[in-house]
Amino acid sequence: MGIRSYDEGQMARGSFILGIAGRSASGKSTLARKLVSSFPQDKVALVPVDCYYRARNDLTIEQRALINYDHPDALELDLLAKHLSQLRNGEAVDIPHYDFSQHNRVNETFRIEPKSLIVIEGILTFADPRVVKETNFKVFVETSPEISFARRKARDVLERGRTEESVLWQWNETVEPMYREYCEPTKALADIVVDGTEVNQALVESVINALRKCTAFPL
Repeated sequence: MGIRSYDEGQMARGSFILGIAGRSASGKSTLARKLVSSFPQDKVALVPVDCYYRARNDLTIEQRALINYDHPDALELDLLAKHLSQLRNGEAVDIPHYDFSQHNRVNETFRIEPKSLIVIEGILTFADPRVVKETNFKVFVETSPEISFARRKARDVLERGRTEESVLWQWNETVEPMYREYCEPTKALADIVVDGTEVNQALVESVINALRKCTAFPL
């Protein structure tokens, strides 16, 4: 797919926003971290879309556990779009801090200063037109459901205190159905589609090479 062009007003603004989307555990986060580490650290910042899961202080932890977190409504994507607009205009933002073990936000926030490059990544990165509008370059990571599920199960059990049964239930009930409905169609918006089976240096360099073809890319 060819590199998309952007109007002069958009290119003249502050931070360049690189968006990464794809199936759960497709390799998005690994690719994002490797891309961030490939540039001077004073020039780049990472913003996980997962930070924008809504605060649900009105519910018990048992009730929060039953929410469909793979639907766009579970995320405060309007706030994400607002923060991206502020970063593109040279303003610092305080992004939410989400605790997956509690299925809720905590009071702490993270300060993100405007940098030359802002990388955002998440399953539903391109599900909201307001976020898409603020994104200069879009990458879609495509990985088989078998590989993605194996990765997700290992992560959720080891890092998020989940049981294997709950991970399988959520995958079948919401993760894959919502992926097909809300994430997979956004592949058509991507500037490039990459294979996340192995997120190695060759893949990272292919994304960087594509970025450097974009007139607005600042690094």
